[in-house]
Amino acid sequence: MLRKLSLILVAVVLSGACVVAQAADWKKFSPSGGNFSIQFPGTPKDTNARKNVNERVFNQHLYMYSDGDKAAYMLQYFDIEEKHRKSKSNREWLDGLQERVSVKANRTLLSNETIRISGYLARRMVLKDASGNVFFHTQLVLANNRMYTMLVVTNSKDSSAAQVRKFIRSFKIYK
Repeated sequence: MLRKLSLILVAVVLSGACVVAQAADWKKFSPSGGNFSIQFPGTPKDTNARKNVNERVFNQHLYMYSDGDKAAYMLQYFDIEEKHRKSKSNREWLDGLQERVSVKANRTLLSNETIRISGYLARRMVLKDASGNVFFHTQLVLANNRMYTMLVVTNSKDSSAAQVRKFIRSFKIYK
């Protein structure tokens, strides 16, 4: 699932398919029921869907925005069923997701930092694809039974660094 989302974001970044944002267009985004807020550089497109993965059905909430050929921004969240959530520790969940977005997706991990956001364990990573031309700035946060994933896809490790930081670090969870 994350691989599919990454491919979509890569296509958006490389094609420049969405509206181009100006620096002053950053907007606080806090969808009903999401229990979070984050700053997007424009109005994100809502592509929520019901997913069936390994016989588990869940609601995936996905919000995406692209500022042309510079970067694509994505926030995804979904709830993990209680019985599956309790099968692993928070660190094991983050380790497993890190492996999925790096090794299993054929990406090279360039940096990795375990942090806390609003008291919840989180992981920040920068990865590059096999071509070395696409970079994934990722933040994973596990808050109780909800997994949040923030992703910014760029065409260079340092491109739009201030914007990447603004997006990822603006994420707040409401308790």
